[in-house]
Amino acid sequence: MQEDIKKKEVQTVMEQAPPKPLQWTVFPFRDQPKAAIILSAFLAFIFVYLYIFWGFFYMLLGILILGGSLWEFFTPVSYIFREDEFYIKTVFTRKFYKWNRYKNFLVDKKGVLLSPFSRRSRLERFRGVSIRFHPDKREEILEFIRKHVEKSS
Repeated sequence: MQEDIKKKEVQTVMEQAPPKPLQWTVFPFRDQPKAAIILSAFLAFIFVYLYIFWGFFYMLLGILILGGSLWEFFTPVSYIFREDEFYIKTVFTRKFYKWNRYKNFLVDKKGVLLSPFSRRSRLERFRGVSIRFHPDKREEILEFIRKHVEKSS
């Protein structure tokens, strides 16, 4: 009798517990070694060129501009999907987004672009959020997104 009561209590607690969040980390520099080598060699060439022909100041300016635009390739990015919101955590930032803001999504081979527009728009690249796939969790991530974003058209 007591065992039945304990089983029912456990079932009730399990039903009330929120679902476990889906989380993963993507590190393109480690995951794409060929691209990392080519990009690093190219950047080194650019920085040496700037230093030799333009000077130290322009090399630093190049490092700031190119490093600032490519920093997500060189650092890990973590994603946490919960039922009502999701987080994107980088070395420098942690951003929170609500699922109800997004009305559409576009899938490519490396990730998903969540769009706040119900139809295709030129602005979706600027106002949307890019999510990179983890190679082992692609279908799980897509299923979670399909459940939370009602895709129109």
